[in-house]
Amino acid sequence: MMYLPTILMDLEPEDKITQRIKNMINKEHTPEIFPIVSPGYLYRGPFGTSHGTPYDYDTHVPLIFSRIQFNSKTDNSPRATVDIAPTIAKYLNVDIPEYCDGQAIDL
Repeated sequence: MMYLPTILMDLEPEDKITQRIKNMINKEHTPEIFPIVSPGYLYRGPFGTSHGTPYDYDTHVPLIFSRIQFNSKTDNSPRATVDIAPTIAKYLNVDIPEYCDGQAIDL
């Protein structure tokens, strides 16, 4: 399906898919027509694939931290990429700035 980014930005986020679509749009760098593939499809070229879709199967990414002091555990809680930097900073004993968007993950 093809959409105009201006129409997508005006949608009320009724569900997580709509919210993820809105999060994929950068007003300054989004093309004039914004394609959204159907579930189960992806763009592919000779050098790799696209940057993902708004569907659940594209949002589950393994995140592994390893340190001798860490006990082994699995945590399937939703996390955000903005949580990675504060987590690393916390365990390196580096101050996390107040303006940091993410939260350190307890390991």
